[in-house]
Amino acid sequence: MFSKFALQVQQTIIKYKMLDPADRVLAGVSGGADSVCLVLVLKELGHEVTVAHVNHGLRGAAADEDEAFTRELADRLGMRFFSKRVSIAAEGKNIEAAGREARKEFFNELVRLHGFTKIAVAHTRDDRVETFMMNLLRGSGSEGLVSMAPASERTIRPLIGTGRTEVEAYLNNQNQAWRTDSTNFDLGFARNRLRRVVIPTLSAEFNPNLLETLGKTLEILEVEDAWMRSITDRWLIENGTKQENEFVGSPRTILHVGLRYSIFPPPNDWSTQNPTMIDHRQRQCRDHRQRVPAS
Repeated sequence: MFSKFALQVQQTIIKYKMLDPADRVLAGVSGGADSVCLVLVLKELGHEVTVAHVNHGLRGAAADEDEAFTRELADRLGMRFFSKRVSIAAEGKNIEAAGREARKEFFNELVRLHGFTKIAVAHTRDDRVETFMMNLLRGSGSEGLVSMAPASERTIRPLIGTGRTEVEAYLNNQNQAWRTDSTNFDLGFARNRLRRVVIPTLSAEFNPNLLETLGKTLEILEVEDAWMRSITDRWLIENGTKQENEFVGSPRTILHVGLRYSIFPPPNDWSTQNPTMIDHRQRQCRDHRQRVPAS
């Protein structure tokens, strides 16, 4: 029988159609709590998982210990293990962005060489809310606000519906240790300031359930953004003729969204694969608006 946490993750997998029984999953594992939790819960749910680890070489001996820990974890769980050492300190761009790019390249290389059908990464609801707030503070449209999609092409995020507190509770119940990255406490990084200063302050002063509340808000925004894309696609098919280099009779919002998604189409629109859910979410949004009094 599955644990309560595993059942919660299973519901997320089903909701977003992340995995089929025949899928071969490559899981990105740093050794931190979230990624260790990811491989444990996928194993509990019976999925075939292989572990991939990137040693960025930024923390010396600690980075080597992370790699050794992750290798030992994979061995104990009976999973294949792949690792790669990279050097990103000298690259002329943001270190976090360079690290993400290095991981993406390594994972895609493993997919090509070994035929994995899905890449599982360990982003949680907390990570998604933090990204939402970072993009909101920097200025973003709806696409940026609903970034970190639960499923996008072959990349899946099975923990996207769970919080970091739940992740650590699951690991403690499993008597499973994890590694802690000391740079996560460095307030020189904007995300760390958001995670350790801004969000706790907002939670204390305004809403103790802030992460859960914003997580639900993101789900609504995600559905509304997908709905707008569907309307835009339909409008462009029916009305997308041009006269003298301009679209005829185009509402400004429809034109703006239409052009954005025509030039930069999203890699995967999960809503078109799950019409029952989007219909349900649309009814929820309509019911909510009917209950809110006009200002």
